Amino acid sequence: MSELCALITRHCGGDFTPTAVPRLALFRSSVTTALSPAMSDPLFCVVARGRNAFSSVNEEFRYDPNSYLVASLDLPVSGQVIESTLSGNDPRS
Repeated sequence: MSELCALITRHCGGDFTPTAVPRLALFRSSVTTALSPAMSDPLFCVVARGRNAFSSVNEEFRYDPNSYLVASLDLPVSGQVIESTLSGNDPRS
């Protein structure tokens, strides 16, 4: 994961950076975020550091570098960064 963190740091110019690969984007946050509602397209999320939460209907899913999130349908969701370790304080890296 440390190599993935280094690549994201090098290529992610801001909080959200689209890539040359269609529908692939990088998201980076140095702070925790408020719960943000949205309409989600199908997605695959990998966390390089920290932890995120994703809620849909009455279920909450938390994912981190040891897990990932897959949603195969368009869904009304809410998501947030619940732990940000972008500063390099992550003891697992």
